[in-house]
Amino acid sequence: MFTSRKIKYFISTPFGYITPKNKEMKDKSISDIYGEYKDFGYWMVMLNPRKSKGSLTSGKWMLFVEHKDLDNCLEVLLNGIDSGVFHNIKCSIPNENNPHNVSGISAIMVYTDDYSDTQDVVRVLKYLMDNGLNYGKDIEYKADYQTRQGKYEGGRGESWLYSSKDFQFE
Repeated sequence: MFTSRKIKYFISTPFGYITPKNKEMKDKSISDIYGEYKDFGYWMVMLNPRKSKGSLTSGKWMLFVEHKDLDNCLEVLLNGIDSGVFHNIKCSIPNENNPHNVSGISAIMVYTDDYSDTQDVVRVLKYLMDNGLNYGKDIEYKADYQTRQGKYEGGRGESWLYSSKDFQFE
């Protein structure tokens, strides 16, 4: 499944990042990866290193995907990276030590370079919606500065900038 491609993989752990080689990812499913990193992995980051650039203005569409839909969802998202719709995503790895863990659900962040570039933000949203990755729910977009400020669902202040319900598509 993860054999693409121009994509680089990172596994975020409490000890730093692990960088598996693409050949190590060949023919693995998300279940395989979860099994390997379930005791200490927090996030799997997938990006096109030639296109991806971190910035103070980046943001992300936040998907919350049931594990039964995860392999399909990630395949569609990896195709989005390959085709240049966006440059990077990250997916939570469920384990009892992961503070981001929600039983049966993986959080997936689909990044854009600039939260103020609404044309790009909407273009990425349209890809997600056209491919059914909203799973019949509204999805929200959050700027990375909001995350750095600790603004989470149920946290202090506004926890997102945009919602899929804010935009109309033809």
